[in-house]
Amino acid sequence: MRRMGQTAVGIGLCVPFVNDATYVESLSALAKQAPNSRCIFEVYGSLPQDPVGNLRPAESIRPTSLDELKRHIARLHEANIRFNYVMNSELLPIPLTPSYRQEVLSFVDNLVACGVDEITVTIPYLMSLFKKHVPSLRVNASICNEIASVREAVEFEQLGAGVLVLDRDANRDFELIRQIRQQVKAEIKVLCNSACVYHCINVHYHGTYSSALSSSAMPLRTADATAPLTPYCSYYCRLRFFSDPAELIRMHWIRPEDLDLYAQEGVALFKIDGRDKDPAYLLEVTRAYLTGSYGGNLFHLLQPEFVRDMDEISLGDGEQRPELDTARLRALTEDYLAERSAWPLGIDNRDLDGFAHAFVTGKVACQGNCVDCGYCDAFAHRIRYDASWRDEMTQVMRYNYEQY
Repeated sequence: MRRMGQTAVGIGLCVPFVNDATYVESLSALAKQAPNSRCIFEVYGSLPQDPVGNLRPAESIRPTSLDELKRHIARLHEANIRFNYVMNSELLPIPLTPSYRQEVLSFVDNLVACGVDEITVTIPYLMSLFKKHVPSLRVNASICNEIASVREAVEFEQLGAGVLVLDRDANRDFELIRQIRQQVKAEIKVLCNSACVYHCINVHYHGTYSSALSSSAMPLRTADATAPLTPYCSYYCRLRFFSDPAELIRMHWIRPEDLDLYAQEGVALFKIDGRDKDPAYLLEVTRAYLTGSYGGNLFHLLQPEFVRDMDEISLGDGEQRPELDTARLRALTEDYLAERSAWPLGIDNRDLDGFAHAFVTGKVACQGNCVDCGYCDAFAHRIRYDASWRDEMTQVMRYNYEQY
C-alpha cells in the first residue's frame, strides 16, 4: 500500500479511534505488519461532545481532551496514519447565529492545531463552510448523506468533498459503484461491518437521536428518571434479526476476503465500524480486514456479542420456551444493555466464499426486493443458532420495543 499525498492507492483501512494510548500503540504496530497492498490509512473519531456533534451518544465515547487528542495524533502520524475528525451530526441549532458559526470555526481551528487531517460531515452547509475557511482539511461526505446515485456523488464533490462515503445499502450495487467511479475524482469509501438491518426505516430517527446527544449546542429537556435511555429503534432492529436471522445475511457487510473486489472497481477506502467498542475487539476486527482473512463467525465482526467461534454455538433442544415473566425479561434486558451476554448465533465465514461474486457479475441485482430475490435466504440456511435462546431474545426485544 502506498500513499500519494492525501490519496490511498490500494486498500486503505479507516479504523475507529479510542482514547487509549495502548490501543494507539497497537494500531501503530499493526500498521507495520500490513501487506504491501494494504494499510491503516486513517483513524477516525471525535471528542464525546463538540459544537456540532456526531452519531454517538456522548456517554458511549471515552472522555478525551484536545491535548490528549493532539498527543495521539502525533503518534499516529509517526506511523503514517492520518486522523479524520467526525462531525457528522444531522442537526444544527436553530437559528444559525453568527456567534455559533464562529464557535464552530474556532473549534475546527483547534482541531487543525491538533494535527487533524480530514473531517467528516453530513450537513452540506458545513462542507461549504469548512472548504472556504479551513481549506487544509479534506472533507468527507458522511455515510449519513446516503449517497446512492451518480447525481448525489457529483453534487457532493462539487460542494468540496474529497471523499464520498457511500450509503451502506449501496455496497452490493457494483454497477452503481462503477458509474460513480467514472464520474467523480473524489475517493470512494465504503463501510464494511455495519450491524444495521438492510434499508432500515429508523436510520434517520436514530441519527438525529444520537446527534442531539453529542452536540454541546443542543440543550436537552430534563429527562424523566423513568424514561428509557436506549432509543426504541435499537430494540426494533435487534427484533428484526433475532426473529428472522436471514436479516443478518441481507445486511450489506463486506467480508475481509472481498475487499479486493471493491478495490478493482476503484474503491480505495474501507471503514470499520465501532467507535464505542472495546479496543481489543477493534484490533481483532482491524487485523482481519488488514490481512484479508478471517476464520470464524462472520457476525462477530459486526457485533462483539456474537460468539467468535462456530463451535461455541450449541443447537440446544430446539424446544420453544414458555413466555418469559416480567422479572426474567428485565434481567435479560440488563444483560443485553451491559453487553454481558454472548449471542450463540452465527455463520462460518468460509461458508460465504463466493457470496459477493453474484453481485460483482450482475447475476444478482440487489434492488431491495428480497421477497422475489431469495439469494440471501439461500445462504441463511447455513446460519447456526440455539433456537430456544433465539426465542428468548426475540421476546426480550419485543418486550422493550413495546415499552415505548
